[in-house]
Amino acid sequence: MAPTALAPDGRRVAERASQFADDEQALRLVSRRPRLSGCPICWMSGLSFRHKTELELIMILVTGVSAVGKTHMINHFVEQHPYYMRLTASQALREAGRPVADLDRQTALNNQLMLPHLLRPRDGLAAGRLILDGHAAIETMEGAVPVPDEVVEQLPLSAILLVVDAYDRMATRRQAKGRPTDPALLQRLQELERNLSLRWAAALAVPFREIRSGDHERFQEAVLPA
Repeated sequence: MAPTALAPDGRRVAERASQFADDEQALRLVSRRPRLSGCPICWMSGLSFRHKTELELIMILVTGVSAVGKTHMINHFVEQHPYYMRLTASQALREAGRPVADLDRQTALNNQLMLPHLLRPRDGLAAGRLILDGHAAIETMEGAVPVPDEVVEQLPLSAILLVVDAYDRMATRRQAKGRPTDPALLQRLQELERNLSLRWAAALAVPFREIRSGDHERFQEAVLPA
């Protein structure tokens, strides 16, 4: 999917409608980026965050293979910086009554198409600092399903962080959770997470950072403005 062009003021503006295979609900989002205050991009801690003259939404997407350790890193960061909030796609889906385990490909795809609506900033989430704990590809009973580009493009992301780890370390964690541990599979999944995350960051013109699991210092540097 080719990157959508940026408007002159730096905002990505698009109109999309997603049709569920089993649900007649169309989702439409006109402006998908946080409103800018006319300030140029500035570079902070190796990541590009935009100056804001008033409180607005910052949403950072953290991707990685299941059991790579990203949830632990996010929770550790949020404990130290309580003005950040951790959000999970699975929690939002569960609250909407959607299945999140033992999925087939179509159900996984329908879940992802629903996420922009579920995560759309509203009420208390209209402004703030949010870390979205998610995946670039969903593991299903029928193989990995990449999250569609149009789903990510509808989220008001400020940056994308990818958490990676050695295959043997991931295998140990996954074994405890009853997940597949084949090294070749984990390599394919991690490469898929990397390729999709990089593509989304380029398409959205937001920063990308790859971080080793357990490196809390680099994670903090990636998230926090200088």
